Parts: sequence; structure tokens; C-alpha cells
Amino acid sequence: MSGIKFGHFCIIGRNIDALAVFYTRALGCFELPTGGTAEAVGEWADEVTGLPGCHMRLSGSPGAPTIELIEFSGPQRVVDANNSSAAAHGTVPPCALGLRHVAFVVDDLAAAVKNVLDNGGTQMGPLASPPEAKFKLVYCRDPEGNIVELMQLLP
Repeated sequence: MSGIKFGHFCIIGRNIDALAVFYTRALGCFELPTGGTAEAVGEWADEVTGLPGCHMRLSGSPGAPTIELIEFSGPQRVVDANNSSAAAHGTVPPCALGLRHVAFVVDDLAAAVKNVLDNGGTQMGPLASPPEAKFKLVYCRDPEGNIVELMQLLP
């Protein structure tokens, strides 16, 4: 299939600074030159995660295969999917601790969502884009409930 490539996988943690140290020292990963830490807050972040009032810190770079490390804070803290009945029912939210989703960069986000739906997947929320962002995204689920992020880079 053309127009789609691997984007990143995401690990949700309690302390992304400690996780970054672990992945760089223990496994030889390195920070991307365009990486660093960014913050995501506001209505778009609330919509895409389904968590009102969320505050995300993330490291990574859209458009390049990477490990995305995210830490949530605010009124809605992360959930431990390993100790949650949500895991057994395929309803774990995007903010659950652990390896959380795989992401694909697509040329046409609407067409990719349609393809997911046509093949037994579901859409979790609306297409969202942070103000002045160079991308838009949506979370979906595969037929077994695993989270798949679809991201379209914008000009």
C-alpha cells in the first residue's frame, strides 16, 4: 500500500526523564537533533486523548521512526492497564502506562481512517490538530482493541 509508512511507537510513563536516560544508556538510543521536550495542552490534546484537562510532555519527532515517551499529569492521571479491567475489555485509554500504541504516517488521513473502518477497526475520537501544528492525527483501534495512531503531516 502506498502513502503510508511507520511513524513511531509510544511508551507512557510516570517519569519520561528517567525513561529517556534508560533508553539512551541501557539500549543505545539517542535523542533526535530535532527532539527535546515539548508540551501539549489544551482542547486538541483533551480531544485526542479523551482526557479533559490533560497535560502531556513528550519527546520525539513526527515524521521519523522513533520511540515517543509521554508523561501525563493534571486532573486525569494515567491508569495502570496491567491492573485494570479495561485491558481485558479492549477499552484501555491512550494514557495507560506501558507500550500504548503504534503510529503510521499517512498521506490522506480521511482515507486511512476509512480503510481502518472498512477492515474491522474503530475510530476512537475526532481528527485533531494542535493549533499551528504541522500535523493532524486520530487514534483508532484494530479489531482486537490495540490502539493505532494515524498521523498526516501538513505542508
